[in-house]
Amino acid sequence: MKSKALGLCTLISLLALAVMGLWVTPPDAIQSDAVRLLYLHAPAAWGAYLAFAATSLASALYLWPRTRSMRWDAIAGASAEVGVIFTGLTLLVGSLWGKPIWGDWWSWDARVTTTAVLFFLYLGY
Repeated sequence: MKSKALGLCTLISLLALAVMGLWVTPPDAIQSDAVRLLYLHAPAAWGAYLAFAATSLASALYLWPRTRSMRWDAIAGASAEVGVIFTGLTLLVGSLWGKPIWGDWWSWDARVTTTAVLFFLYLGY
C-alpha cells in the first residue's frame, strides 16, 4: 500500500514539474522560451545519475559475499530501468534545448557524449 501511494505521489510531482516548467514559468531574457526545457532537463539528469548510483550500490552489495541476496539484484535491475528512462529523457530534452540555443541538435561535448555512452551501456544492462 505504501509503495502505491509513493508511486502516485511521484507521478503527481512529475506532472506538476512538467506543467510548472513548461507553461507556468516566465521566459528568460536571453534564451526566451527554451529556458523552460532546463526545468525538466536538470531534474531528469539528477534522477538518472541517482538511479545509476543505486544500481552500483545494489550491485556491489549483491557481489559482496555477506550480503549476497537476490533482493539486491532485483533492486539493481529496477534502478537501472529507471535510470535508462531518465537518461533517455535527459538526452531528448537536452537536444531539444540545444537546437534553439546552440543551433544544433547535438554537441560532441564530453558530458553529452559520456551521458549517451552511459545510456547505451545501461540499456544493454
